[in-house]
Parts: sequence; structure tokens; C-alpha cells
Amino acid sequence: MLNVKFHKPVLGNQIISRPRVIEIFKNIPVSILVCAPAGYGKSVAVSQWLDYQESHYMWLTLDDEQNNISLFLDYFITGLEEIYPNQFHDTKSCINNNKIADFDTLKEVFINELDTIEESLVIILEDYHLISNTYIHSIIETCIKYCSGFIKFVLISRVDPPINTFDLKIYGKLHEIRMKDLSLDHNEFQNFIRYNLKIPTSKDELIKFEGLAEGWILGIKLATSIVNINRSISLSTSLLMSHDISRLVKNLTEYLEDELSNLLLYFSVCKKFNESLLRSILKFKGKKWNYDSDIIQILIDHNLFLTQLDKNGEWFRFHHFFREILLKIAIDKDQEGTNSLISFVGQWFAENDMIEEGIKYVIESNQYDEAIEIISRFRIKMVNNDEWYRVQRWLDQLPENIRKSDPDILLAQILIYEDTWELGKIPPMLTALENLLVTNISNHHKSEILYHQGHRELFVLSNPNKAKELFIRSKELYNEQSAFWSRREMFLATALQMTGKSEIALDSLNIAEQQNNAGSHLFLRTLFSKMLVLLLSGDFHIGTKTAEEFAYFAKDSGYDSLESSSCYMSANTSFQKLEIQTTIETLNRGLQHFGKMNYRLYFDAMAMKALCHMAEGENQKVESTIENIKKLVDQLNDKSYRSYYESVNARIKWLNGQETDLISWANNINNQVHFTQLYFLIDVPVFTQCKILISSDDINLIEKGYLLLNEIEVILLDFNNRYHDTEISILKGYYFYRKGDKLKASSLATKAIQNANLQDAWWSVLEILIRDRDFLKVLDYRLIPEKLLKYLPQKTENSGRNDKINSININSDRVSSREIEVLKAVALGLRNKEIAESLNISEVTVKSHLTNIFRKIDVPNRTSMIKRARELNLI
Repeated sequence: MLNVKFHKPVLGNQIISRPRVIEIFKNIPVSILVCAPAGYGKSVAVSQWLDYQESHYMWLTLDDEQNNISLFLDYFITGLEEIYPNQFHDTKSCINNNKIADFDTLKEVFINELDTIEESLVIILEDYHLISNTYIHSIIETCIKYCSGFIKFVLISRVDPPINTFDLKIYGKLHEIRMKDLSLDHNEFQNFIRYNLKIPTSKDELIKFEGLAEGWILGIKLATSIVNINRSISLSTSLLMSHDISRLVKNLTEYLEDELSNLLLYFSVCKKFNESLLRSILKFKGKKWNYDSDIIQILIDHNLFLTQLDKNGEWFRFHHFFREILLKIAIDKDQEGTNSLISFVGQWFAENDMIEEGIKYVIESNQYDEAIEIISRFRIKMVNNDEWYRVQRWLDQLPENIRKSDPDILLAQILIYEDTWELGKIPPMLTALENLLVTNISNHHKSEILYHQGHRELFVLSNPNKAKELFIRSKELYNEQSAFWSRREMFLATALQMTGKSEIALDSLNIAEQQNNAGSHLFLRTLFSKMLVLLLSGDFHIGTKTAEEFAYFAKDSGYDSLESSSCYMSANTSFQKLEIQTTIETLNRGLQHFGKMNYRLYFDAMAMKALCHMAEGENQKVESTIENIKKLVDQLNDKSYRSYYESVNARIKWLNGQETDLISWANNINNQVHFTQLYFLIDVPVFTQCKILISSDDINLIEKGYLLLNEIEVILLDFNNRYHDTEISILKGYYFYRKGDKLKASSLATKAIQNANLQDAWWSVLEILIRDRDFLKVLDYRLIPEKLLKYLPQKTENSGRNDKINSININSDRVSSREIEVLKAVALGLRNKEIAESLNISEVTVKSHLTNIFRKIDVPNRTSMIKRARELNLI
């Protein structure tokens, strides 16, 4: 972003002082529309008034480019965060993915965050007439209407904006300053003439000149400048030229030195400029600077309508109207040369880290080849900086036919679709790319194509051996240490893991981790790759440690998509460990990076959050999260995403025993059993389908669920995916339990619990027990941790079944009230003697009570007794 957009015009010595107008501003307590034609000093008047303000202010100069709602708010928030750092996190997250965040959501989030400001703030939007986007007008109108009294908007515009100014004025939310307020009055006119007219002029001539000028500041300035240069022209004659402003500007430039006049036409292609840019233009045009002073100083000395844009005096612009006329003259004189110069200026901005500014220059002049060249040159750099969403914004500015016909543009778009998990859009683009590059293909391009083909083999066609071959060939053709190519290493490691070579994959990643600086993009990519391998291998112990390291270095690194991914990975491991609150907090951090997380992980994170809220019994939060998932799915309009919503929605209902329509859904849905649908994901539609079918009362559906589960297991084993081992075993155990084979059920459930204990990954076990607490009867109770038991409901009635799911009571004898008192005393840590004293009974009686309790709730010792008693809600 060009920072000069956020600075008000700096007031120079030649600015007309406007105390009268300043007083008008001072007396207005609400938002202001400053509306007048070009040349009435709108921006200067506002700038002068701000010098008398004690409030914070944010100045944003607008242009045509900002008719994109995301870009407009991006600039808006950037300006505000110079005053209020990190206060607009949710809005920024929405901006970064307008595919997910619809306009209403974006508007609501932005206004809510803006309304948290509780001190006086003035927001100035200069050149508001350049905005034609109705969504932007809607946001600004709503802000003026509803934001707190702390915030005042100032809209500077040549024409009335399409907002409901009538209602805003009626309700006292908006005041207008018009041309009549801004026009020079007699005293201001006299002061200007006194300090700027360098030739003697009769009183009558001045009176005539003032009458003709009618307070138009730009016309008065231009006429005065011409008369100062050419004394043969009268003020009135000069002013009459203002009816043809082009003629007026032509006359002004004609009386400058020839060299300076031509240079003005060159410089007019720049909306903003500094000394370095102007010198580069001279060099490009093969011209020399023959003055002693800097270029900008000469322009100032000649009163050529410059406005200083920053406090340091580095960046300037011409008065908009003046520049528009100069540029028109330049194009009429030499259109080809002017277009060439525009292209050069665009390249200059791009090379000086103002890439979007550069692209905007060349696209506005329809020089799409130049835009493609800039995008091609910088797309890898942006990806390396984890800023693919900026590249998407560039691509969106190109016509569709151009986006489909250039190899670099196709490569950029394919990479973005891989990052956002829009894999279905890639195959036709790969085909088009291969056809375009049949001949004259560079090793770099060929290497990229092989990489993308490998990605497709791995994640679409589930062929890790072929993917591995393609990644290796890609590496042989072109290899460098960059974040872009580190993706290839990540997916090569994934392919190795899937073919049973996890140790080789981890060894190569450990070497890469040691070679990269801690916290660097390559370092973080390596940790991400390790997490993929470890989770797919089902190694939760090392995975947890790596996730902690990943999250530590990714936090506040500036690589938002990697930070969001680190949050997902950390949440995934803490979720399995039943650290529910930690999981929710971690997910909330990751989900703040709205749109920068891979879409599939994003939906899985939302599903995980819904399950966490369900475990905590927070039903309203569960419903809200599910509703948000549905809203996102509707906005994306992608069938694959709809299956994610249907899955988690059905799963929550299944866990709550709400059987209505679930059986029909599970029986008829055609879920794809595919590696990428399983991965290391928390919510997998085909698993949800299995759970519902196995839980049904129809033996045929139970068998169907079991067959589907076996099919899933075969796929997982084929690709060395051990992440779901516990889930497979516990579901198989539940299948046999539902069929009445408790011996087989107990054997498989014990295997699942042993694996869960080994890996400290308990969610799959907890989930079955939440759904059917009676399943506890076939489990080895001694192996179940207390952290799992505390999430089990005590007594509930499953509305979808005829039987009650009761709290466990192995022995039918009822625990007496006195025995409960003994239980409570033991739970407090009292010994037998202390219990006897507190209850006024003998130690022998205490021991007798304990023996009875052990028998009644079927436990071997005091520790187990306390765990079981808490689970039974006895204490």
C-alpha cells in the first residue's frame, strides 16, 4: 500500500488561509459532506480545519481501484490501525476471504468493531466521488447513521454521493458544506491578489476579475499564474479561458520553458510521485535535467499546483483537475509514447515494493501484457510471503480470457486453489496449461507443472507413488530454497508417509528444520510438514510436542495462514487429549485468520469447535457454530462443503439422541471413501454415516455401516493412515455390542482404549460413550481416565430410542445415605479414623461401609471408588 494515501495534504506557504471556512467546520458537531466542483479548495479547507482539531483523525485518499469492497476496507482498516493497532482483527479476517464472508457479515463485523472506539475520531474520505460501489456507499451511510457520537465522517466529493443525505440531515447525522461556503469571499480574494499577483493592475480590472471569478479558487490561481508569466494578457481574458479549462492549462504550459512544458506532460501520468520517480522518468525518456534545483522544487517554484502528501515532503501530486488536463494533452500529442510511459511507471512502482499500485497503472491503460509481466514476476515472492490472497486480488482484475491464456497466470491460480482446497477447479486448468506449454517450456515452468501434477495425484487421485515420482522429477529440474518449493518438500514427505516411509520423511524434514532459521517461513513450513507426517502416522505424543513448537514460532510471525494452520494442528492434538477449553481457545485464535486457513481445515476447525461446545453442554454455542457453518457453505455454493455441514449437523444430533431424519440421511447419502476425505480430520462425513447406521435398530443398516467401516479401514491401511485407529476399533466394538456379541465387543473396545491410552487420544471413545453410556459395561473401567468420565452425562433419556440410557450401576444394591457421607469424607482426603470421628461412628463401621461401597459399585480400591462415585454423581 502506498502510505501517502493516509496523509492529509501538507499546507505550503502559497495556501490561502481560510479562517471563515474553518469556523464553519468548527461549529458542526456531526459528519460532514464537503461537496463542490473541482478547484474550490475542498481538501485544503478540511486540512486547515484539522490543524485546529485535538481529535485523532484518519485521512484516506480514494481512487477508482478502491471500488473493490475488500480493497476499500483493507485501506480503511490499515489507516485506522495506525491509531488503534489490532482493533479490527475480525474485519481483516473477513476481508482476506470475501468468498467466505458475504457483504452483510462484512458490514456487521466492521461497524461493530468501529463502534468500539470510545474517543473522538474524524475519518476523512477524500475524492469520494470516485466511489461507485453501492456496497461501499451502504457501509458509509450506515456508519454515519448508527456509529457512536465519537466518530465523525468527512466526505470530500465533487458530486453528491448516492447516499440518503436527506434522511441523514433530517435526523441530525449529517451537515453539508457547499460551493457557496468554499468560494473566496471579497476579503479572501483581496488577500490572495495582494500576495500572488506580481504585476500592477487597475482597481476596475480587479473588480471585473473578481466578479467573473465568482470565488472559484482554481480559476483565480490559473489566471493569475498566466498573467504573471505573460503580461500581455489581462486577468479577465485569462479567466475567460477557464470556460475551456484545457485551453487555460495549455496557455499556462505554453508560457513555460519548452523543456519544462514537455516534462509536465511526462509527469502527468503519475497520480503520485517523488523525486526518484521523476528522475527515472527523465532517464527513461532520454532527457537531462538542466536546472540547479531538484525537479519537485522547480515545480513548486513555478506554482504548478502541487500538493504535498506526506510530512517528510517526499511524495507529491498535482491538483487532480490540473493533472487530468495535462494527461489528456499528453495522450492527444503522443498516445503511444504516453502508454509506454504509463507502463514504465507501473514497473517502477512494482520494483519499489508497491506492486498493486504498479498493476493498477497498467491495467487502467488496458496494458494487460504488462500486468501479466508484473504478476508473473512477483507471484512467487508473494507466495513466499504467505500472501496468496493478494495475488488473487491481482488476478481478479484481469479479464477472464486473459486469465485462461497465460501460463504464469494459470500457475498462480492453480496454486491458490491448492491452498484454499478448491481442488475440483484445477484439472481443466492443468490441461490448458499443458497445451499452452507444449513447446518452449522452461525448466522452471516444467518443474512447476510436475509439482502440480504430483499434488493432483496425491490429493485427488490418491496415488502417492506416482505423486512421489512427479515431485522428485520436479525437484531434479528446478530446486531452490524458497517457501514456494518447500511446499513440494511438504507433500513429498506426505507421499513418503503414505507409502510407509515415515521415518525417511521425518529424517529429511529434521535435516531441513536444522538448516533453516528458527521462525523463518521455511522453518515454519517444515514444522507444518512434520505435523502432517506425525498425525497421519498416529503419533500423537511427538505430534503434540511438534504442534507446540509450531504454534510458538508461528504466533505473530506475520505468516497468517501458517499461524492459522498451527492453531488447527495444536487444537487437533488437544482435542484428542480432551483438553476442551484449550482446544476452544486455540481454535478461536486460528479462526481469527478468516480466509487464510485452508477451506477444508477451516470447516474441520468449525466442526471441532461445535463438538467442544457440545461436550461442555453449551447448547446455544453449538447451535450458533452449526448455523455459522451453514452460512459459510451457502456462500461458497460448493457441494463438497455442503457435505461437511450435513455431517457435523447430523453428528451433533446423533450424539444428542435426536434420530429424526438421520437414518434416512445416512442410508441414502453417497459419501466418498477417499484418502483426502479421511486425512487427519476430526469430522469425516463417511465416519458420521457409519456411526448413525451402526446405532440404528435395523440389522440391515447396522451391517451396512459395518461394511462401510471395513471399507474405510482398508483405505486407511493402504495409505498408512493410523490417525483413525482408535476410532475404527471403538466403532467395531460398538458394532458387535449392538449385535449382542459382548465378548467380541469387549475385545475390540479394550484394543481401542489401550491405543487411546498409549497415544492419549480419547475423543473417539468419549463420543461413543456420550451416545450410548451403557457401552461402559463392556469396557475395562480401570483404563478409562477421569478426564473422560467427567464429560459423560449422568442421566438422560434418549428420545430416539425406547430404552433409557441410565447411569451405570453394576450391583443393584442402592448406595445408602450414610455410605454417601463416607464417600464424601474419603473424597476430602480424610483417613478412616478421621471419618469415624467426624461421623461419630467406629472405624470398624467405616471399614464396613467401604466394603459395601466397593461391592455395590464394583471397584477394587479407594481411588477407583472416588472416580466411580463421581461418575455416578454420588458425590
